Amino acid sequence: MAAAAESKVKRLKIKARHNNCDEVSFRKAKRNKSKNLGTSMPENLNERLFNFAVKVLNFLKSLPRTPEMNVIRYQLAKCSTSSGANYSPRQT
Repeated sequence: MAAAAESKVKRLKIKARHNNCDEVSFRKAKRNKSKNLGTSMPENLNERLFNFAVKVLNFLKSLPRTPEMNVIRYQLAKCSTSSGANYSPRQT
């Protein structure tokens, strides 16, 4: 049992080091993240879908202007923005 606890602490320290923070603040952030998944999720998802579409559209501006890339640009623009348009949180 003690080996499992030591292993868990070791994994937390590695994750904390990877995220450039100490173990305690990493645990707090992880706890807060799981608490924030309640009622604000639909608004959060709307924002994330909108931000995703904006990022994709900005990326598409950097693609070269060739006939092949125009087809890809058109299709990617349509599918990346449709996810936000198709998402509608139910309010019951």
